[in-house]
Amino acid sequence: MGYPDVHCPICGGPVIEVKIFVEPSSDAYKAYVARRCAKDPSYQNKKKKNTYDGKIISREEVRWTATVMVLGFNSDFKAAVNVVVTNKHNNAFLATIGMFDGFVGVTVHDSFDPYFNLGELGEGSYLEDSFPCYRNLGEESDFEPVFPFHRPCYYVLRRRIDGRIDGTLPVGLPLDVEKDILFGVMRTLVNTNMLNIDYGRPNPKSDETGWHANTGEEIFAADPGLVIGLEDKIRGMMNAGYFAPSRVPEFDLSNNVRHDPFQRMPFDIFLEIAEQCEDPTH
Repeated sequence: MGYPDVHCPICGGPVIEVKIFVEPSSDAYKAYVARRCAKDPSYQNKKKKNTYDGKIISREEVRWTATVMVLGFNSDFKAAVNVVVTNKHNNAFLATIGMFDGFVGVTVHDSFDPYFNLGELGEGSYLEDSFPCYRNLGEESDFEPVFPFHRPCYYVLRRRIDGRIDGTLPVGLPLDVEKDILFGVMRTLVNTNMLNIDYGRPNPKSDETGWHANTGEEIFAADPGLVIGLEDKIRGMMNAGYFAPSRVPEFDLSNNVRHDPFQRMPFDIFLEIAEQCEDPTH
């Protein structure tokens, strides 16, 4: 029995580098698969188990899932000048770079966040730079959970909160999202390896064997942020006719209109009605 992987609390996806299956096209490989399938008809499905389809998403396109930001709480923080500590949850920190360590924890590195001090945090019971994720031991415990989430997911959350279009995070500048509030909300929803919320469909699944990378659910490994070159790729697909509207017969109903009440309506009333529509020109 292994350790369960943890999930991004924002998207519910994996914070590990997921597996991608790319089928070689050589004749030798095809002959090998044919021989194996002759002995074991289920071999074709076994070798694709717990992997995403390389025809849909590439290994390079999923590397982003393994790097996370880490939201946590520094209970040993010594208040700096002009920093007022008013309650237990007002010294949350946001570390900008972290990696899942494979043991239900995350390894974090130093950050510009004034509430994050690697040396100070490393002096407690949870030594050095590795912190257990999600689990907490109750309100009276000195241990607070940490939450690892993808950087692009955090940008999407920022855009939803503050209405920014790009959602970029200038390094070294104050954060727009209130960390203490975000930490408090996530802490009330903490579960074993994700938040106790409905992430929709497909539903993220993992257990003691780790993350389940099911073919057809590549959306979990798709970067939700700004993808360089995506706009040009979509334009190329449009030029190639991939998004061409389906050809359906157009119906001319002008001869079927026997009575049009708008023709006898005063123009000012007609204009008031038109202004309530999305496009007043129609």
